[in-house]
Amino acid sequence: MPESPGAFDTAVFRTRFSRVFPWVAAAAALAGAIAAATRGGWGDLWRSGPWIALAVALVWLLFALPRVEVSGGGVLLVNVARTVWVPWPAFSSADARWALRVRTDDDREFSSWALPAGSGSLRRLPLRDGGRAESGRAHPGERAPSMIRGGSAEAAVLEIGERVRSLTEAGFLPARPEAPARVTLNRRPLAVLAVIAAVAAGSAVLG
Repeated sequence: MPESPGAFDTAVFRTRFSRVFPWVAAAAALAGAIAAATRGGWGDLWRSGPWIALAVALVWLLFALPRVEVSGGGVLLVNVARTVWVPWPAFSSADARWALRVRTDDDREFSSWALPAGSGSLRRLPLRDGGRAESGRAHPGERAPSMIRGGSAEAAVLEIGERVRSLTEAGFLPARPEAPARVTLNRRPLAVLAVIAAVAAGSAVLG
């Protein structure tokens, strides 16, 4: 039995598309930049390069950055503009009706940009007293850390149910919330995007 919730591993969820498409876009952008430099030299690269970089940054922000992490401490929803941390004591329920949605004990609801609902039937995770864990997988403490597990909201809901059940059996839940869910702005990625957009605008004006 783990000695603390932190002993449980972290499951990371992204769709297969979001894991592949950013790399394809980056490769296409690199090819475009090389073609621009070869065709027109540094002048063409200055005019087109920032816009290519802006397109790659947008793809990264929309597809590569968003993810869901289920750990021994709680659920982390990394979306395009903000990140939501829901510690287990503040967790109430989760479902996958249209996308992964997590609710807290103070009646707030947060959705995940990264995990839309799959084509399967709706799965809902009830409150802690009966959280089902029907995935048929081993207990979290027996898994390798930080593994990507599926790419749908349903898969994340089942993982959350398994994690709640394991933490409850280990005696860590229920627990009094020490802090509510926390929402933070993704300042660094948004700042990088703003800088690239400014450079692109400058290249259009000065190019």
